[in-house]
Amino acid sequence: MEKYNGNYKLVCADNKAEMLTAWYGGMSGKDLEAALSPDNVLTTSVFCTSNGVKASFENSKVTSMNNTFEHVFGEEKAYGAPFNCKTVITKCGDNCMKEVATYGDGAVYTFTTTFSTQGYTVKTTGANGYIGTAYFERCDPCLAGFYVMESHENLDKMVMEDAGVSASVAAELLSHVAIRITENNGNWTMTDYMADVAPRTINFRLGEESEYEDEVFKMKGTQLVCKTGPATYSNIYKDAKTGKSSVWEATLTDDLMVFKCTKPLNTQSGTVTYRRLADIFGTWKVVANANIEGHMKAMGLPDSMITTVVNERPVSTTEYLGKGKIKTTADTALFKGDLIWRSGEEFDWETAGFKINEIVTHTRAGFVGATKTGKFNTSFKATVGKTFMVIESTIDGMPNSKSTQISVR
Repeated sequence: MEKYNGNYKLVCADNKAEMLTAWYGGMSGKDLEAALSPDNVLTTSVFCTSNGVKASFENSKVTSMNNTFEHVFGEEKAYGAPFNCKTVITKCGDNCMKEVATYGDGAVYTFTTTFSTQGYTVKTTGANGYIGTAYFERCDPCLAGFYVMESHENLDKMVMEDAGVSASVAAELLSHVAIRITENNGNWTMTDYMADVAPRTINFRLGEESEYEDEVFKMKGTQLVCKTGPATYSNIYKDAKTGKSSVWEATLTDDLMVFKCTKPLNTQSGTVTYRRLADIFGTWKVVANANIEGHMKAMGLPDSMITTVVNERPVSTTEYLGKGKIKTTADTALFKGDLIWRSGEEFDWETAGFKINEIVTHTRAGFVGATKTGKFNTSFKATVGKTFMVIESTIDGMPNSKSTQISVR
């Protein structure tokens, strides 16, 4: 069941009051009232091994009920507050475990937990039969994404030693570092960008060995990437020539990834903190739009061009070039060619006879920006998900000009 290790959040439950009372051996009064409040968020962390399970429960409004426990499958164990029971947990399949808990008042409850890739359910039964079922949604930060180095500790000395380069070369390599990680049917790809060095790409599957080669660091050998716990991963490398090995551990949050070398290849270790930004890269096709015509009419574009733009479903590509440079390639009625830009820096371009001054800032959710086109100032915001991108644009002072464009990867 190790593949289901992760963080979860309670999203709904039937007969919730009676079920919580069973879980906590008699929750009542203000604690029960707070636990049932819509403002209370119940999150869990589950980490299974072949021998047992470690789990934690956190209630945002009932902290007295928060708890962390470890249990060996098949063994009886007594727990104090807040549970106050004796319990046995057993595996009953590749995605299921059953807990039978006996409380001080003699009450016996059975909790059957069934996992899926999206979350898990807990079915609770007692002496009188079915009590309720709780539904927990998986909420682990996803490893896939785009990350830019925010800071590092001792990485320059590590690069100098492992790559055999000078301090100035190491400083240049670390002047801008980014990585992009993607996943497709269990096949992972990680592309590493360091300054002006050509991007380096590796492919792997979690838990399976793969070949690794890095010309910059003169490394060639075997690597193994594993998920080792909720939102944590390990990357283990063994060099084919020297037999030396290294271990890196990644810890994820919604906003950051901390990549720490816990066993260096030589003598120097380092830690990198990456900031997660939206993965805006790839090929996008427009599939729907709303009020594009209103937006364009407000800017005085001819009807023939408006009709063409409204009806076309163009494809564009956004590519990360390294060192903060981003290239967007489009072939539309309004623009054909490439735009190269950096987050937070102004750039100029022309379309349909208009000279445009633009600025875009890459964000966690997507990007935000503004354009100045003659007397018109336009602001826009993009929300980027795994599959879709939604861009909303509005001309300042003209609320009726708001337009929406939806694209699919």
